[in-house]
Amino acid sequence: MNLEFINIGKISLSDKVVISDPCYTRDVWCMIEGLSVQPGTYQTHGFRVHANATWGKVVVGLLCYNVNEFKDENELYASKKWEYVDAIGVDSAHAGIFDDTIFPSLGEDNESFKVKFWNTLDDTDCGLYEDKGIVSGSGFGDGSYYVFSIKKNDASIAILIDFELRFGADSRELFTNFQYPSGEQVDRYVKRQLKEKPIKKYSG
Repeated sequence: MNLEFINIGKISLSDKVVISDPCYTRDVWCMIEGLSVQPGTYQTHGFRVHANATWGKVVVGLLCYNVNEFKDENELYASKKWEYVDAIGVDSAHAGIFDDTIFPSLGEDNESFKVKFWNTLDDTDCGLYEDKGIVSGSGFGDGSYYVFSIKKNDASIAILIDFELRFGADSRELFTNFQYPSGEQVDRYVKRQLKEKPIKKYSG
C-alpha cells in the first residue's frame, strides 16, 4: 500500500496552537487548545493511502514541523522523541492544527471560520488556512484520534495528528519509533478533559 505525501505548504505559528475539528467551539471538551509551540515557520504535509473501493483515498496523517529544527524529513520521521500529547474528537470528518490567534474565541461567531475552512480544501482533502493553519479529512471520518509531538524546551517543534497511520504498512515503516498510548493514559486524558469541560452536545 503506497503512502502519498501531500505538500500542503508553510504556515507561521506563534507560541500556542489549537488542534481540533474546525467546526468545534472552544467549550467542546474533546479538543486540544493552548498547546505550546516554538514560534516560527512550519512545513506541513498530509499523508494519504488508497483504502479500498468504497473509501478511495483517505488522509491518514497530518503533520507540521518547524523548518529550523530538522536537517531533513527523514530525521523527523525516525525520531525517537515523538511523544503522545492527547486525543481529539472529530464530528465533521475533518480536523486541523491552527494558530491560537485564528481559532474563534469562546462566544465568537465561528460561522465565517467554518466557511473559510471548507473553502481551503482541495481534491486531496487537505488545505492551508490563511497561512496560519492546516486542515484535512480525518481518515475514515468521525471518531477519536491521537496527537503526537516532538518537544524542545517544553514547546512543540513538530505535531502529528494520527488518523490511522497504522492502517498503511508504508506509514508503519516511516514512523518507526512511535509509542502508542496505553488505555490508562487515554482514560486519564478523558477524565481530565471532562473535569475541565463538561460534555456539551455538538451542534454542527
